[in-house]
Amino acid sequence: MAWVEFRPPPVHAEVREEIGLPPSGVPIMSSISKPGSFRPEFFRFLRDLAKNNNRPWFQAHKSTYESEVLTPSLAFVEAVAPKVAAISPMLVGDARPVGGSLMRIYRDVRFSKDKSP
Repeated sequence: MAWVEFRPPPVHAEVREEIGLPPSGVPIMSSISKPGSFRPEFFRFLRDLAKNNNRPWFQAHKSTYESEVLTPSLAFVEAVAPKVAAISPMLVGDARPVGGSLMRIYRDVRFSKDKSP
């Protein structure tokens, strides 16, 4: 079976300007995210989590997760939601911390036979 790559149709210059996207060829992220919204601590936390993927470590660093990962991620979803909705109303960005667009940081193992992280 061959992989089929989906490429969305190009957004014409007039539409790009109307919905606030940068000109074609300019990375969209440069116009959506605020400078510095994902600080180095964001990526450091994720690297450290990959090395220490266990509940005691996460509990000890939960405040860092909330301030350096969760808060900037929710701000990003909130900033990007109107621009994404302008392109496709089928895509919804929901910046609620629970039940929104972000997934849980930990795996729900309540009904799983494999309880490993």
